[in-house]
Amino acid sequence: MRSFRKLKTISRILIFALLHLCWLSSYGWAEMVPTESTVQSEGDSPVQSDRQRLYDLLQRERVQKTLNQYGISQEEATARINSLSDQELSEVAGKLDRLKKRGA
Repeated sequence: MRSFRKLKTISRILIFALLHLCWLSSYGWAEMVPTESTVQSEGDSPVQSDRQRLYDLLQRERVQKTLNQYGISQEEATARINSLSDQELSEVAGKLDRLKKRGA
């Protein structure tokens, strides 16, 4: 009879511990998320916005003149932008940002 009470007590403790663990594991973990990683300008991905920046750069008259001096047409430059991988595109955009900061 005494061992039955011990088992009953132990089982109650185990049930309580398991319920407590289940209750604790139901909570999620939260952390701060930077705005840049959740919100993209106009819903575009960074790759698309970098590509659009290069297209916009090609529309400038000064850039077109410089490309013509090197014998590169605007169509050829557009084709080259289209052929860039995501990594290459991000590198070019990064270089443009550094040049912009240096000139400012």
